[in-house]
Amino acid sequence: MTQQRSWPQRYLVTVCARGDVRTYKVVTWLDESKARAIALEAHRRDHPDSGVAVADVEVVDAGPVARDERGRMAIERDALTDRMEF
Repeated sequence: MTQQRSWPQRYLVTVCARGDVRTYKVVTWLDESKARAIALEAHRRDHPDSGVAVADVEVVDAGPVARDERGRMAIERDALTDRMEF
């Protein structure tokens, strides 16, 4: 079991499949393995025929989620999350 962080982290997850490369922004309270799982689920949902052909997945830690002027999380609109975490 991965320990939850004290503040959510941003990741850039690049999925390479059948010559197609997609990068997903992911936000999670957990580690890069959770970010990888969220991105792969989104990739399989958006590209159902390429799910078995994923050749490589690269995860880059993009730092903690920014805070807005009130000190709250400022999660980017296009970032993927696990709705059960937020």
